[in-house]
Amino acid sequence: MMKRIAILLLLAVLLLSGCDHPSTGASSDTAVPPETTSGASTETEAALPVSMYDLSKAMEAADPSLPKLLRVSSSDTDAATLFEYLSTFEYDKVAGYFLAYAADGSASELAVVAVKDPADLPALKASLETHVAERVKLYKNYAPEQVAQAEAAQVVTSDRYAALVMCQAQDAVLAAFRQGIQK
Repeated sequence: MMKRIAILLLLAVLLLSGCDHPSTGASSDTAVPPETTSGASTETEAALPVSMYDLSKAMEAADPSLPKLLRVSSSDTDAATLFEYLSTFEYDKVAGYFLAYAADGSASELAVVAVKDPADLPALKASLETHVAERVKLYKNYAPEQVAQAEAAQVVTSDRYAALVMCQAQDAVLAAFRQGIQK
């Protein structure tokens, strides 16, 4: 639990500082290193039929009300450590993922995780639902106006993918997710 709190605090500091990506000089509004634009920069992620980067962009575009989002993904060098913020699911069972979260700390998050074995989806889904419950508790303490959106978050699964959608236009974002994984 302390490790999750430490990671949450680290992400909060990064959110507040608005840091640029150190290795690329990219601005924080892209927050994705150039090597992640193909969505296939890791061997396991390369085996996915879907580009996680392209899927994240399509899902974000489906909700124009989203605030500025920062992203982490399985293409990042510290991907396993960053994944711990999102899920307690075993990272070695993950084929690829992305998490886009509000730079302003509001209750807007989009995440997709692809598993290597679809039999692991129930455990992954439960872990993402736990993440949502923890976010709800967090917002109750520091941003009560965000609680309703966090409580309305949905976690869905399809094929070998799980998606977490916490935003205003959930139906449109989920439609983009479903369309994106059909490619």
